[in-house]
Amino acid sequence: MCVLLIGAALYGGMPDAATSAEGIKVGDVLLAMKELEEATTALSVDCTITGVTYAVRHPDIPVELTKKESIVVEKTGRARCEADSQSFRIGNDGKAIIQPLRSMATFDGNTCRSVRGREELRIGMITSNRNELLWTLDPLQMSSHYYSKLVSQIIDEKHGKVVGRATHDGLDVLVIETDPVSKVQNWGYRFLVAPAMNFVVVKRGQLIQFPPHEKWLEFTYIAGYDYQEESPGIWLPSRVVHESFDPTEEDARTGNPPRLAWKWKIQNSNWIVNPIISDSLFTLEFPSGAEVDDKVNGRVYQVAGIS
Repeated sequence: MCVLLIGAALYGGMPDAATSAEGIKVGDVLLAMKELEEATTALSVDCTITGVTYAVRHPDIPVELTKKESIVVEKTGRARCEADSQSFRIGNDGKAIIQPLRSMATFDGNTCRSVRGREELRIGMITSNRNELLWTLDPLQMSSHYYSKLVSQIIDEKHGKVVGRATHDGLDVLVIETDPVSKVQNWGYRFLVAPAMNFVVVKRGQLIQFPPHEKWLEFTYIAGYDYQEESPGIWLPSRVVHESFDPTEEDARTGNPPRLAWKWKIQNSNWIVNPIISDSLFTLEFPSGAEVDDKVNGRVYQVAGIS
């Protein structure tokens, strides 16, 4: 497979971890990344998620949630997610009231259809907003993407550079940082790439700086662990940690860690690379009795039962 040949061409074989990053330039990394991205057209995975989040108006009340999600996603954007998860609200006593939530959602490239409920799937929605897929994390963000872009595209467009080496999960990795974008605060991207695993991105994150303070703060990241070669040359994580923070200028001044906004621990199983997918997988029929908010056509209706 061409992905494997790139690693061999750079190293002349698998090198020792201590020397695996020597002499590698960002152009070499981008070439390997693009080959890997082209080799992956779709992913399927089952996720078990545990985490901590906070209500918008109650930043001091941590809420622990658990979820199970089965996801299929194509690089083109089409996706399906079925989930047994939890919803919550803060009661008058200041404690979280947690309730079970079932959901199904599909995106066919143009329209997202979702349905959810506590015991039955009763509340439906039709929208052009793909974010209504309701998943915790797009599996492509565990592989080739960061948010809605390929990592190689971000590095290319933002003038990324190999700035050093580090260790992640026992692996020797390249540290790639993009040129900072200067606004009221400065911000940029940082990626950790593992040459020994075909240049897979094992961590992706964003940094912020509050001038005149020089310290850079990592305010969100997705990090993978326990990688397995799920298909020749394609490595995917068995575990993922996704954390986001609310950094302030005071944090930059004092060196204190920013306040946690949320943290998800994701255990992955049953990865399938390039599964065979039919178009019907990205369609969703609303169940009888569901009330549907159709934001595309500007109407609300209830699905009639069959007599």
